[in-house]
Amino acid sequence: MIGYAESQVFPAYALTDMRAATKLIEKLPGKDPQGRWVRCHELARAVAPFLSPLWTITDGYYETCDHSWLRAPTGIVLDLYAVGQLPQVLLVDTNALLHRAAYRPQDRRRDIREDIVQWLRAQL
Repeated sequence: MIGYAESQVFPAYALTDMRAATKLIEKLPGKDPQGRWVRCHELARAVAPFLSPLWTITDGYYETCDHSWLRAPTGIVLDLYAVGQLPQVLLVDTNALLHRAAYRPQDRRRDIREDIVQWLRAQL
């Protein structure tokens, strides 16, 4: 079934990128070469270049959790590592009242493990 959100809320590029991101992320291991879990902060930076240039990497909070995601100029969020939810890759309309306060942008992170970003990109 194609529901309301898919047919009316999200533009074609967002739906295409959500599907592409899901396929890309399915190829990646959950842990880095040192055995640490891959973080959303590095994952967003690794996957973003493979998607539409309309997305901006955004750091901040999802509810109370430190988080990073991709954001379109229209306010749509492409969350590549959804906090405590499945499926892992989500499209979220943050213009909707229900989600308006969930994703809160903050300053750019300074603790990005660039070696892990590059390692992830090499896996893709």
